[in-house]
Amino acid sequence: MTAQLTQTAPDKTRFIQRVLYGNATFSIVTGSLFAFAASAVTSVLGLTGTALGSIGTPTIIAGVGIATLGFAAYVLYTTRLPVRRALLWTVIALDLTWVIGSYALLLARVVPLSRGGAWTLLIIADIVLVFAILQTIGVRRLR
Repeated sequence: MTAQLTQTAPDKTRFIQRVLYGNATFSIVTGSLFAFAASAVTSVLGLTGTALGSIGTPTIIAGVGIATLGFAAYVLYTTRLPVRRALLWTVIALDLTWVIGSYALLLARVVPLSRGGAWTLLIIADIVLVFAILQTIGVRRLR
């Protein structure tokens, strides 16, 4: 009976750990692209020739990439600790903030994205939303 209990406890955390690793991996890939290929990302998004403020679009894109890499580091940090729901809810909240912000940018049309840029932003937001949903399922399984 104790062997069965020790197997079910790690099984409950295994799902959330895998989802977090997936989230971190996706964030590292997208963050790296944004941070280290900001000009190419600016072009893909259709933002060439426009400046968002006085800083310049590639600089803003690179900043978003660096912030995303910081988020990935935080997600990886949460996987190294004993499972804490507060940390997991923070990851979920940050993911949902990204999704809401992305949808708001698309709906408000404040940023002149190309059609391909809008699709790119939508696809990234939808992937992040899937991670938020899976993480929520994982947190609920921990009960």
